[in-house]
Amino acid sequence: MRIYIFFFSFLFLSHFSFAQSMTATYQAYAMGLNLLEAQMSLDYTNQSYTMKTITQTKGILSLLLDKKQRFITKGNNNTLPPLYSMMTKKGKEKVIDFSKHIDFIDYQTTILSLMKIKKPTSPIIKYQVWDGKRDLLLTFSYLGVEELPLSDTPFQGKADKYTLTVEVLKGKNKGWFFEQMQKKDPPPLRLWFKQVNPILPSFLVRAEFDTSLLGTITILLSDIQSNNKSP
Repeated sequence: MRIYIFFFSFLFLSHFSFAQSMTATYQAYAMGLNLLEAQMSLDYTNQSYTMKTITQTKGILSLLLDKKQRFITKGNNNTLPPLYSMMTKKGKEKVIDFSKHIDFIDYQTTILSLMKIKKPTSPIIKYQVWDGKRDLLLTFSYLGVEELPLSDTPFQGKADKYTLTVEVLKGKNKGWFFEQMQKKDPPPLRLWFKQVNPILPSFLVRAEFDTSLLGTITILLSDIQSNNKSP
């Protein structure tokens, strides 16, 4: 069974019952080195959401990706596409125009929609993503519940495991990231989502990205802060 982007609207029909603000901090490692730090903040109410992510690369990873990137997404919970989507590229802000991509979402909204899934009902979930240059089809394959590997992350236990492949439907497909992500056997990216707190959505707690240059990059959730607000 395939679920396309319209499934996103269905996910947001079941809103959270209160406003909330939270911040998640991530660290990425490869070859025994800390190569990236990221902070993702999320503010949402029953009607809308704002998601901001700031990444800071280190060492050799800075040669492949921008040293610092910022992503901002704002939207309504039951409409497509996002009302505002911005990402930095080489230090310059780029607002993504969805006027000709009304059935698409951006990267951050994709992650947010997965966070809303408490119990996957399909083994395959597909999203159409527009990043300003490319029409992308993101395919998440659900592999079931798995015990998280022992690591230096404080979040242990069982988590929902997915793999991700990316198909460039239209636009530029060059670059090491997209060349790597289009490999399907085996999928290069594995993701684990876990509900770390009963009143919070599921969070990405671990990811593994296989690369030819750096080996496996492991991304770990290191901290999460939540601040409930009045309805």
